[in-house]
Amino acid sequence: MDQVKKPTSQQSSQGSQSMISVETYQRRWEQLMEDTNQQIQKIRATIEEERERARRQSQTAAR
Repeated sequence: MDQVKKPTSQQSSQGSQSMISVETYQRRWEQLMEDTNQQIQKIRATIEEERERARRQSQTAAR
């Protein structure tokens, strides 16, 4: 018949080792948000540069 899987002692001890404090989690989250914000700013700058380049090219082509 079907057997119920029970957690082994290894699995439960590994689970407790992976627990992090709230402060550590918050610091990691803050760092992730800062990194994400920096990436967004880089992407926006790249998009703006591409738009400016396209605008200059279209003005040059129109002449």
